[in-house]
Amino acid sequence: MCPSTTPQTKGPVPKGSAADGKWHRIRQGETIGGLAKKNGHVPETIWDHSANEELKSRRKNQNILLPGDWVFIPDKRMREESGGTETRHRFKLKIPSQTLVLQIIPSTLPIHANTQKPQRPIPYTLSIGDRTIEGETESEGIIRVEHVLPDVDRAILTIFGRPIQVLIGHLDPEDEDSGIQARLHNLGYVRGGMEGTPGPQMQAALRTFQSLNNLQVAGEANTETQEKLKDLNQI
Repeated sequence: MCPSTTPQTKGPVPKGSAADGKWHRIRQGETIGGLAKKNGHVPETIWDHSANEELKSRRKNQNILLPGDWVFIPDKRMREESGGTETRHRFKLKIPSQTLVLQIIPSTLPIHANTQKPQRPIPYTLSIGDRTIEGETESEGIIRVEHVLPDVDRAILTIFGRPIQVLIGHLDPEDEDSGIQARLHNLGYVRGGMEGTPGPQMQAALRTFQSLNNLQVAGEANTETQEKLKDLNQI
């Protein structure tokens, strides 16, 4: 299967040679934010480190990494603050958080560019971290959750009486075969278990997706198809 009309580097980002820290191999569901929280950093300390230049260039998104990618985690540096003796000093620790945005689109057909978005609020319950949130969707089926800690990697969404597991940070990059197939699965073009590698099921799903989205029907994930998959999977 040809993933693109232009040559691209595929597969995990290799391990480098930087010292003064440790190298970590990404597992499914891990994100830069989660690793930063676990290691006492803010995400930018890891993401912007020169040893992770290739990772940042290829992945572009801290929350979309490929299992097997190598990321460098620098050692923590001691910070010094001046203060008078016999005086109380207050230090405020800022823990980064993020916003989780979901979209509910009830549909009996695979989702495509012209699929109608819901116009009426839909009741839901979302269990995430130590919170349980009950509410109704915003316009076009949007659910927005603020202040989600970066190491939260799953939630349970109950809608229409049906519980659905939401995996956060588990989506592979859009130019990898596993990422292409996961996005097809999210949109309803792949049913049941995914093959993980290119095969007849994935090619058939790509042809259907291309046909419903007015793309060239080739059964291959060229650049135009990847961009449309990415567009329909983000809000």
